[in-house]
Amino acid sequence: MTAYLDFAYANPEVCDAMLAHTPDLTLGRDPAPGTPRAAFAELRAAAAPLAAGRDPDTLAELGWALLHGMVMLTRGGRLRPETQEQREEMAVARLLAGP
Repeated sequence: MTAYLDFAYANPEVCDAMLAHTPDLTLGRDPAPGTPRAAFAELRAAAAPLAAGRDPDTLAELGWALLHGMVMLTRGGRLRPETQEQREEMAVARLLAGP
């Protein structure tokens, strides 16, 4: 999670090119373009051991949506900067906790 956020904040143009400027992209469904499909596969692989009976694809989609939303809202100045670390900790604790 931290690696995704660090990358997204350090490379906003790349994130925009990958996600914001690809309106026909559906991450969890084939045929997605190669690079986003590979990135989603990595996220799914990381989420699978944590799924604890939940669908790993759905958990990965939720994780991606949460991270992307945090990045976009933070970059847009819509979230309080002083609570960034707390948001990240809460997201990890809730997302990765079992059902």
